[in-house]
Amino acid sequence: MNHITIKKERLLIVEGKDEELFFDALLKHLNISNIQILSIGGKTKFRKNLGALLNRREEFAKVKRLWITRDADDDFNSAFQSICDALKALELPVPKSLKSLQVPVQK
Repeated sequence: MNHITIKKERLLIVEGKDEELFFDALLKHLNISNIQILSIGGKTKFRKNLGALLNRREEFAKVKRLWITRDADDDFNSAFQSICDALKALELPVPKSLKSLQVPVQK
């Protein structure tokens, strides 16, 4: 994650390159250009790499909205809980339920 620079106020974090390519094509199709897509390097590296991103405090301070996508695989609740645990460990706001999946970055 050292080579990545945060350039936009809206950040979409995805698992890997396939998801990055998909969302890039989708956003282009929808003519949305104000969201930066970052691949986190896989769900097993999510907490570590998100933490590395947060260590760039000046860059991350630009972020006003943060979205995260992750494959649920066989257990949606487990995937959701994994993301919540990582956000909590990094002292970021945590969604209260599956229905409130978008949370503001700033407290």
